[in-house]
Amino acid sequence: MRARTIGALTILIVLVGVGWLLTRQSKTEATDSVQTSTETADSTQGPVPRVEEQPSSPAAVESEPKVNAAVPPPVQSGPPITSLAPKREELRAQVKANPHQPPEAMLAFTAELYERRVRALESEELAKDYFKELQNCARDNASPANAQAMCLVNARYLKIKYSSLAPSYEQLEREANPDTLRFLKNVRPPKVAK
Repeated sequence: MRARTIGALTILIVLVGVGWLLTRQSKTEATDSVQTSTETADSTQGPVPRVEEQPSSPAAVESEPKVNAAVPPPVQSGPPITSLAPKREELRAQVKANPHQPPEAMLAFTAELYERRVRALESEELAKDYFKELQNCARDNASPANAQAMCLVNARYLKIKYSSLAPSYEQLEREANPDTLRFLKNVRPPKVAK
């Protein structure tokens, strides 16, 4: 009975976290679509078109720094995932304070994993870097089993998108502790566009 409750709580945490992120993402997209490419200098003057400055000479073009657009920014934009994982005591305190809601610490952790996964799915190189972080998280026995399971779920998404990660994922799942795997059994396999 307790395993079912834990499994149901894990599914609830995942669903609430994903719903929260999707709502947040749709609000951001709506805000971005409202912005225009013109600026107004004064409400009485109307729109002022943007003017881009042209370099005055070929020498000026050569002296400008070159940006390599082919190199994507790294997925890790903050501290390592293992340091973001909620602590057992923190989760217990939050559940004790509000047993009818998922712990805030777990929701925040899930949201961070999701944001990093979205960036990682942009390229196989980024996915491999993120996968290494997820491996460390899934192997971190100092983290609660549900946090380790969330790392495995995110690694599973990467494995589905990039088949080159499949052997590493299978090995990671074999090494996972039994409590983590119990959480994973209650999570449906993700559907990722290949």
